[in-house]
Amino acid sequence: MTPERLKRAEAWFGRYGDAAVFLSRMVPVVRSFISIPAGVAEMPLARFTLLSFLGTIPWCFGLAGAGLALGSSWERFHEGWRYADYVVLGLVAAAIAWFAVRLVQRRARRRALERSA
Repeated sequence: MTPERLKRAEAWFGRYGDAAVFLSRMVPVVRSFISIPAGVAEMPLARFTLLSFLGTIPWCFGLAGAGLALGSSWERFHEGWRYADYVVLGLVAAAIAWFAVRLVQRRARRRALERSA
């Protein structure tokens, strides 16, 4: 990571960090990793804790509401959606592959520009 990119990332987190922490607590997988950029950006612990708590409330109520709505038909629902994990995993893998391809393309473009200069 170049110093310029690090500076851009810090500026982005400085501008959108509160919203990122709050909203990330409602997104599976992302919710587990938002602590890393918040820590790197040295977000104050009290603010991080408050935003995490507030962002977790809709997540918990959503899960509880889904459980309440499904009730005893949970097993039937689970059986019908058993392949959803594979779909989500495939989407995550596709997103990672897309990101990797874009990264390689950017690096190739940058090297081509450096050679032509």
